[in-house]
Amino acid sequence: MLRKNLLQALLAFFFVQIAFVASAQDGKALFKNNCASCHNKNMKADMTGPALGGVEERWADYPKEDLYSWIRNSAGLIAEDHPRANQLFNDWNKANMNAFPNLKNEDIDAVLAYIQEVYIAVPDGPESSSNEVSVAKDDNTTLYFGILVAVLALLAVVLARIIANLNYMSKVKAGEDP
Repeated sequence: MLRKNLLQALLAFFFVQIAFVASAQDGKALFKNNCASCHNKNMKADMTGPALGGVEERWADYPKEDLYSWIRNSAGLIAEDHPRANQLFNDWNKANMNAFPNLKNEDIDAVLAYIQEVYIAVPDGPESSSNEVSVAKDDNTTLYFGILVAVLALLAVVLARIIANLNYMSKVKAGEDP
């Protein structure tokens, strides 16, 4: 019973890790395709657009739907006289952000997860202002460790069963009550 519960817990952990890594991977692709031309890849330094690290905290005073609206169509939110949208618009010399009406909430969440992952991983310092800073950890590392943990857990369960069967057979052979 304990082995079954342990195996279920390990499998649940493994699938959660895969889901998080898949989300971050999707976010990376979406970021590269839609955001990287204007926003710095290290998420800490400004470029054509502002640094994106901490964007969710800067929008925390407003509903998350406002951030989704800003990403999909900044001009529409500015036209609605949204205070945060107008502040950004004025701070960036009234330059409009590209519209991305095709992005779903899940896509935006994936991009935001990727931004947060990179923002936390990239060290502060003079080199972090470069647009070509490499991320400190490999994007696939978490996935590989998750797969490794799952394989090792499965191997441990198989070996435990083999040992239990060998103990059983040795007791039967010795004439003991197994």
